[in-house]
Amino acid sequence: MRLAALIVMLLAPRPASAELPGVHLEPRNSALRVPPACILHIVANDMADQIGRHRSPELEARMRAAAKAPNLPSIHLESRTTLAEFQEAVRPQEPHATVFSNFFAVAANKIFLIEDEPYYTRLKRHIEDSLAHEYAHYLQVTYLGYTVANLATDDAEFMAVEYQNNYRAAYVRTGRVPACP
Repeated sequence: MRLAALIVMLLAPRPASAELPGVHLEPRNSALRVPPACILHIVANDMADQIGRHRSPELEARMRAAAKAPNLPSIHLESRTTLAEFQEAVRPQEPHATVFSNFFAVAANKIFLIEDEPYYTRLKRHIEDSLAHEYAHYLQVTYLGYTVANLATDDAEFMAVEYQNNYRAAYVRTGRVPACP
Protein backbone atom coordinates (compact mmCIF):
# COMPACT_ATOMS: atom_id res chain seq x y z
CA MET A 1 0.00 0.00 0.00
CA ARG A 2 2.80 2.42 0.80
CA LEU A 3 4.44 1.96 -2.61
CA ALA A 4 1.15 2.62 -4.43
CA ALA A 5 0.55 5.78 -2.39
CA LEU A 6 4.08 6.96 -3.10
CA ILE A 7 3.66 6.36 -6.84
CA VAL A 8 0.35 8.26 -6.90
CA MET A 9 1.91 11.12 -4.96
CA LEU A 10 4.90 11.33 -7.29
CA LEU A 11 2.81 11.21 -10.47
CA ALA A 12 0.12 13.64 -9.36
CA PRO A 13 0.39 17.17 -10.77
CA ARG A 14 1.69 19.62 -8.24
CA PRO A 15 -0.18 22.91 -7.83
CA ALA A 16 1.67 26.13 -8.54
CA SER A 17 3.09 27.86 -5.52
CA ALA A 18 2.39 31.50 -4.76
CA GLU A 19 5.86 31.79 -3.26
CA LEU A 20 8.13 29.95 -5.66
CA PRO A 21 8.18 30.42 -9.43
CA GLY A 22 7.66 27.37 -11.59
CA VAL A 23 7.95 24.80 -8.77
CA HIS A 24 5.53 22.46 -10.52
CA LEU A 25 7.42 22.40 -13.82
CA GLU A 26 8.89 19.33 -15.39
CA PRO A 27 12.67 19.59 -15.67
CA ARG A 28 12.40 20.19 -19.44
CA ASN A 29 11.48 23.73 -20.42
CA SER A 30 10.69 24.96 -23.90
CA ALA A 31 12.76 27.87 -25.18
CA LEU A 32 12.37 30.51 -27.85
CA ARG A 33 14.63 29.97 -30.86
CA VAL A 34 14.49 33.64 -31.88
CA PRO A 35 14.13 36.98 -30.08
CA PRO A 36 10.55 37.87 -29.13
CA ALA A 37 10.67 40.99 -31.35
CA CYS A 38 11.16 38.69 -34.34
CA ILE A 39 7.94 36.82 -33.54
CA LEU A 40 6.11 40.13 -33.06
CA HIS A 41 7.46 41.34 -36.41
CA ILE A 42 6.09 38.24 -38.17
CA VAL A 43 2.65 38.45 -36.53
CA ALA A 44 2.41 42.23 -37.05
CA ASN A 45 3.29 41.94 -40.74
CA ASP A 46 0.82 39.11 -41.20
CA MET A 47 -1.88 41.17 -39.48
CA ALA A 48 -0.93 44.27 -41.50
CA ASP A 49 -1.35 42.26 -44.71
CA GLN A 50 -4.72 40.87 -43.70
CA ILE A 51 -6.28 43.78 -41.82
CA GLY A 52 -4.16 46.94 -41.81
CA ARG A 53 -4.09 47.59 -45.53
CA HIS A 54 -7.88 47.27 -45.73
CA ARG A 55 -8.44 49.86 -42.99
CA SER A 56 -5.85 52.50 -43.88
CA PRO A 57 -2.29 52.90 -45.14
CA GLU A 58 -1.37 54.57 -41.84
CA LEU A 59 -2.56 51.60 -39.78
CA GLU A 60 -0.75 49.19 -42.08
CA ALA A 61 2.51 51.15 -41.69
CA ARG A 62 2.15 51.39 -37.90
CA MET A 63 1.53 47.65 -37.63
CA ARG A 64 4.56 46.85 -39.78
CA ALA A 65 6.71 48.93 -37.41
CA ALA A 66 5.18 47.37 -34.26
CA ALA A 67 8.28 45.35 -33.32
CA LYS A 68 10.26 48.59 -33.02
CA ALA A 69 7.60 50.48 -31.07
CA PRO A 70 8.28 51.69 -27.53
CA ASN A 71 6.51 50.11 -24.57
CA LEU A 72 6.30 46.57 -25.91
CA PRO A 73 4.87 44.15 -23.36
CA SER A 74 7.43 42.52 -21.12
CA ILE A 75 7.61 38.73 -21.21
CA HIS A 76 7.37 36.71 -18.01
CA LEU A 77 8.21 33.02 -18.07
CA GLU A 78 6.52 30.65 -15.68
CA SER A 79 9.82 29.39 -14.26
CA ARG A 80 10.69 32.93 -13.15
CA THR A 81 7.26 34.20 -12.10
CA THR A 82 5.34 33.39 -8.96
CA LEU A 83 1.67 32.52 -9.17
CA ALA A 84 0.96 35.56 -6.97
CA GLU A 85 2.73 37.87 -9.47
CA PHE A 86 0.76 36.33 -12.32
CA GLN A 87 -2.55 36.64 -10.46
CA GLU A 88 -1.91 40.29 -9.61
CA ALA A 89 -1.18 41.18 -13.24
CA VAL A 90 -4.16 39.31 -14.74
CA ARG A 91 -6.69 40.22 -12.02
CA PRO A 92 -8.43 42.99 -14.06
CA GLN A 93 -9.18 40.48 -16.84
CA GLU A 94 -9.24 37.19 -14.96
CA PRO A 95 -10.03 37.85 -11.29
CA HIS A 96 -10.24 34.19 -10.31
CA ALA A 97 -7.08 32.80 -11.95
CA THR A 98 -5.79 29.84 -9.95
CA VAL A 99 -3.16 28.50 -12.34
CA PHE A 100 -0.46 30.06 -14.50
CA SER A 101 -1.38 30.28 -18.18
CA ASN A 102 -0.30 31.93 -21.40
CA PHE A 103 -1.82 35.39 -21.10
CA PHE A 104 -1.56 39.00 -22.26
CA ALA A 105 -2.35 41.21 -19.25
CA VAL A 106 -3.49 44.46 -20.83
CA ALA A 107 -3.30 46.83 -17.84
CA ALA A 108 0.09 45.50 -16.77
CA ASN A 109 1.35 45.32 -20.39
CA LYS A 110 2.85 41.89 -19.68
CA ILE A 111 2.83 38.60 -21.54
CA PHE A 112 3.02 35.43 -19.46
CA LEU A 113 4.21 32.18 -21.01
CA ILE A 114 4.19 28.59 -19.90
CA GLU A 115 7.49 26.98 -20.84
CA ASP A 116 6.74 23.38 -19.84
CA GLU A 117 7.92 21.25 -22.78
CA PRO A 118 5.60 18.25 -22.02
CA TYR A 119 2.63 20.67 -22.07
CA TYR A 120 3.55 21.86 -25.57
CA THR A 121 4.38 18.35 -26.79
CA ARG A 122 1.01 17.04 -25.59
CA LEU A 123 -0.82 19.85 -27.42
CA LYS A 124 1.45 19.68 -30.52
CA ARG A 125 2.37 23.30 -29.97
CA HIS A 126 5.47 25.33 -29.11
CA ILE A 127 6.24 28.29 -26.86
CA GLU A 128 6.87 30.41 -29.98
CA ASP A 129 3.39 29.94 -31.41
CA SER A 130 1.95 30.68 -27.96
CA LEU A 131 3.90 33.94 -27.97
CA ALA A 132 2.55 34.67 -31.46
CA HIS A 133 -0.96 34.21 -30.05
CA GLU A 134 -0.35 36.61 -27.16
CA TYR A 135 1.26 39.15 -29.50
CA ALA A 136 -1.89 38.97 -31.66
CA HIS A 137 -3.87 40.07 -28.57
CA TYR A 138 -1.35 42.86 -27.95
CA LEU A 139 -1.79 44.05 -31.56
CA GLN A 140 -5.57 43.86 -31.26
CA VAL A 141 -5.47 46.20 -28.26
CA THR A 142 -2.72 48.53 -29.44
CA TYR A 143 -3.52 48.91 -33.13
CA LEU A 144 -7.11 47.74 -33.63
CA GLY A 145 -8.59 49.45 -30.57
CA TYR A 146 -9.82 46.32 -28.79
CA THR A 147 -10.81 46.71 -25.16
CA VAL A 148 -10.47 44.10 -22.42
CA ALA A 149 -14.14 43.27 -23.05
CA ASN A 150 -13.38 42.78 -26.77
CA LEU A 151 -10.53 40.39 -25.92
CA ALA A 152 -13.02 38.18 -24.10
CA THR A 153 -15.02 37.58 -27.29
CA ASP A 154 -14.80 34.56 -29.55
CA ASP A 155 -13.90 36.85 -32.48
CA ALA A 156 -10.77 38.14 -30.73
CA GLU A 157 -9.74 34.65 -29.68
CA PHE A 158 -10.36 33.15 -33.12
CA MET A 159 -8.24 35.89 -34.69
CA ALA A 160 -5.38 35.26 -32.24
CA VAL A 161 -5.61 31.51 -32.88
CA GLU A 162 -5.43 32.17 -36.63
CA TYR A 163 -2.13 34.05 -36.29
CA GLN A 164 -0.85 31.40 -33.88
CA ASN A 165 -1.71 28.67 -36.39
CA ASN A 166 -0.09 30.64 -39.22
CA TYR A 167 3.14 30.95 -37.21
CA ARG A 168 3.05 27.27 -36.21
CA ALA A 169 2.50 26.13 -39.81
CA ALA A 170 5.26 28.34 -41.21
CA TYR A 171 7.95 27.88 -38.55
CA VAL A 172 7.22 25.28 -35.90
CA ARG A 173 5.99 22.35 -37.97
CA THR A 174 8.54 22.96 -40.71
CA GLY A 175 11.44 23.45 -38.32
CA ARG A 176 12.31 26.68 -40.16
CA VAL A 177 13.78 29.43 -38.08
CA PRO A 178 12.31 32.80 -39.04
CA ALA A 179 14.58 35.37 -40.62
CA CYS A 180 14.52 38.34 -38.30
CA PRO A 181 15.01 41.93 -39.40
